Amino acid sequence: MHKQKVYLETTMFNYFVEESKEDSPITVAFFEAIKSGQYEGYTSALDASEEAKRLADIYVQNGIIPEKKNLDAQHIAIATINENSIITQ
Repeated sequence: MHKQKVYLETTMFNYFVEESKEDSPITVAFFEAIKSGQYEGYTSALDASEEAKRLADIYVQNGIIPEKKNLDAQHIAIATINENSIITQ
């Protein structure tokens, strides 16, 4: 069976390490699912390739992602290029 690749937006790690955050238990459980092999985790330092930058621009130019959310467009483009099934935030 093919594991779903999950793109972990970098703020997810804050919820994992900061127990005071409301969503921490859910996030910890999700990371445990990755650790157990249920999902394949993937993240990026947002050093987007030229291909990802072009794709993000297409998302914004076509109104798929609002211009003010350009950083989100880059995350989505990176996840798309790396064939991630799920994007978390």
